[in-house]
Amino acid sequence: HTPGYMWRIPWNCKPGGAERFGCYGKPFPLNTTAINIKATIPSAKLILLVRDPVDRAFSHFHHFYDPAKCRPEFKGKTPACFQRHMKEEVERIEKCLKKNGPWSPLCAWGETGNLAWQQDTRVLSLGLYVLFIQEWLKMFPKEQFCVLDLEHFKGSIDHGMSLIENCLGLEPMGRPYEKTKINTRGTKKGVVPMLDETRVMLNTFFRPYNEKFCSLHLAPIGCETTWLKEWSTVKPPSVGAVASQRALI
Repeated sequence: HTPGYMWRIPWNCKPGGAERFGCYGKPFPLNTTAINIKATIPSAKLILLVRDPVDRAFSHFHHFYDPAKCRPEFKGKTPACFQRHMKEEVERIEKCLKKNGPWSPLCAWGETGNLAWQQDTRVLSLGLYVLFIQEWLKMFPKEQFCVLDLEHFKGSIDHGMSLIENCLGLEPMGRPYEKTKINTRGTKKGVVPMLDETRVMLNTFFRPYNEKFCSLHLAPIGCETTWLKEWSTVKPPSVGAVASQRALI
């Protein structure tokens, strides 16, 4: 399921509630969603829906970021405010990656304690898909994953649903699927696009993680979406290569 249960592994322990959450004084609980599913439904098919992480970050910003944090320097959630916030988030996550290593899931999970539940600190980290998936792959073989992109549904919802039916081994429904509007609370018409320099910065930030995501060859997404195609014929990045790219941001 996406996005919640994939990135809430493990969920962070709130201060003062360690025993209740099964944490026993540790920063992360001993039990997780993946462990529970493995124990109860070991042959479960896991459906994951992703999108270009740069566009996901911009959407996240408009859904969850407090516009008051943009003022008085900017008039609300403008592209310039998004640029400033992304610079701050890249710097914050870079410090974490430098401390824990480029493939450590700790930086993707975010801060422990109360900050773990704040959406403002999830703008970039939730787009580090491979860091979450690699933890689930310790519990399930990749053949049990059905990973799709929003692009599979953009042109035709029936196309995307047919991919899910195929993953699950289901017979086609036999009639068109109907769209349902959900999660539209932050959707606004006429949103001004992000600055070009912001997109370049974020593409650079996500580059090694997108490349490694492609190297997993998860079906049916593979590397066939717009933001993954450039990695379809390259080898996965080494830790040294990632560290070098991190230094250039």
